[in-house]
Amino acid sequence: MAKKVADVVAEAVVKKAKIKTFRFNLEGFLFCLDNTINVKFLRQRPMVQWLAYRSPKPLMRVRILLGLPLNQYPMKKEIALALHEIGSIKFGEFKLKSGIISPIYIDLRLIISYPKVLKLISDSMIEIAKNLKFNVVAGIPYTALPIATTISVSQDWPMVYARKEVKDYGTKKRIEGVFSEGDIALIIDDLITDGASKFETIEPFEASGLKITDFVILVDREQGGSRKLEEKGYKMHSVIGINELLDILKEEGKIDEDKYKKSKDFIAETQM
Repeated sequence: MAKKVADVVAEAVVKKAKIKTFRFNLEGFLFCLDNTINVKFLRQRPMVQWLAYRSPKPLMRVRILLGLPLNQYPMKKEIALALHEIGSIKFGEFKLKSGIISPIYIDLRLIISYPKVLKLISDSMIEIAKNLKFNVVAGIPYTALPIATTISVSQDWPMVYARKEVKDYGTKKRIEGVFSEGDIALIIDDLITDGASKFETIEPFEASGLKITDFVILVDREQGGSRKLEEKGYKMHSVIGINELLDILKEEGKIDEDKYKKSKDFIAETQM
């Protein structure tokens, strides 16, 4: 009986969703539903799965509430286009921290001047962080600090950060913020290339008694960083990979074939 009810409800939701003028309070709907039938039956209905995949941006909450896989492509697309619009994605010849000369450079320091973009980025990272276990979020100076701060304020999650230079007066702390030994810190960072700098990043946190298990990173340059972290027992979660970012910009006509090919070839040649 419960399965039949779930089928009827799922089909009704889909039919209503096809009417553009229709609006409903999804949380209220699911609250009432949960008190009449087992939602697990609804999750299995093809109609509901079709609805969640058909238009994932306005229905992202549907997917989360029903426990369906989160399709982040619309958010990835929005982020890629926003970063291009504000000039964060640059093409030319750029020396990376690793010493490699790259035809593409992602300058995320600019996002502090664009609050809507900063919020968009923070929201995407929050969706990942909600599924992880941690006590505090840890911002990495300097680019990731405003991202971590926005996340902390938005979700009321405690935050800490590591000083780049330890002062020789006052408290002389390496880590600012309130925490207890053994607390798990979720690392929030802007991008990752080969991963070498991430081990420098976490050293002061672990030396101060914090545990690190996960990294949430905006852009993965897909040059071996994720693998290196996993080899050391850490898990990396990225919002978007550089190949995805380039594909979106190409599809949307934001970059020409030459820039696209040069960047793609570089990424393929420098993967570790």
